[in-house]
Formats: sequence, C-alpha cells, structure tokens
Amino acid sequence: GGSVRVYIKRKQFLSMPRVQIESAFDIKAWAKEAGQQRLNLIKAILLAKQTGGRIFGVGCPSRAVSLIHWAGLEPFLDCVCELPGSPKVGCYVPGTRLEIVGESILFGDGQPEFCLLLSWHLGDGLMKTLRAKGFRGEFLVPLPTAKVV
Repeated sequence: GGSVRVYIKRKQFLSMPRVQIESAFDIKAWAKEAGQQRLNLIKAILLAKQTGGRIFGVGCPSRAVSLIHWAGLEPFLDCVCELPGSPKVGCYVPGTRLEIVGESILFGDGQPEFCLLLSWHLGDGLMKTLRAKGFRGEFLVPLPTAKVV
C-alpha cells in the first residue's frame, strides 16, 4: 500500500504549504528494484514451466491486470480463475487472450501444478482457502518478492 504524490514544475521549486515531505524518494533506485522484482518473478515462472507445470492465475482484481501487462505474463498463464458467480467469469483479462474461468477448475482431476496468486495482498488467507477446497499444487507469490510456496 501507500501512495506517491508528485508535483513537477519547470525551473522553480513548487511550494505547497499543506504538503509535507515524509521521506526522500529516489525514482532511479525504485525503478531498479522494480525491474529486479520483475526478473525474479519471470525466473520463478520459467522454472515452474520447465518442470512441465501449468500455471493458472488466481483472482482478477485490477492490480492483476497491471501485473500481467507490466511483467509480460500472458504467454505463461493458461487462464485466470475467479470465484464462482463473478461477472468476470467467461470474460477475458483486459488487453489479453487470457480467459477468466470459475475457480472449480482448481480442485478437480485436471488441476494445475501451480497457481499464481494475482491477489497477492491476500496471499496467506487465499492459500489456506484453496488448500481447504482441495488444491494440491504449489503457489507462486509474485510480490513483494517472487517465491514458490
């Protein structure tokens, strides 16, 4: 979580009496770290694919769409799963050819070897819920640091 508010003005410092500077923000360091996190995620996904694993995305909040496009994940995902009854089921992730399907596909005989948690901010609870429903594979947690659980 958190927010960044940026004001830009040519040649002069823009003074805003109501704005307080909470901490210095180094955009170059942030961009380097973000790029490294992207590479770590792609490496984890490639390793999963090399073992013959299928990867289904789980959850489709707007943050998932941003992650899929930013990291270039479309070619690695077979589909994205969403809760039953969601109006998103039967549609596609915006800007991709990734179909959004009901999550029941995760619990039968054809379940994937890996689930990429696209609602990573709810990761711990989501993993417990999916295990309780019968998912036997491994979880890929994309952020804040990519890992296989």
